[in-house]
Amino acid sequence: MLTDVLPKDEKKQIVPGSFGVFTDRQKMIIASTTPDYPVGSSFPLEDTLFRLKKGERRSVIIDLEGRSYVAGLQVSEGYREYKRSDGYVNDVICMIFVPI
Repeated sequence: MLTDVLPKDEKKQIVPGSFGVFTDRQKMIIASTTPDYPVGSSFPLEDTLFRLKKGERRSVIIDLEGRSYVAGLQVSEGYREYKRSDGYVNDVICMIFVPI
């Protein structure tokens, strides 16, 4: 699912250097499309990006380990009744990075 949302070029190939991660609010990587940021590791971004509201989206320019990226982020809203009305909180943040 995460690989499917990575940007593609005119030949429908993933844009080189692009990657995506799912994290929780504690910065732990839940899923990743790159071995550079493995599952279970902490994602090295500023704390404010992990405090977005449920459903909130943001695009930012980020310098990450010496490379610049445009990044799109969105916090999960829940799926139908799940995670919306039963009091369960386990927010996931989707982050897609494209080198610039």
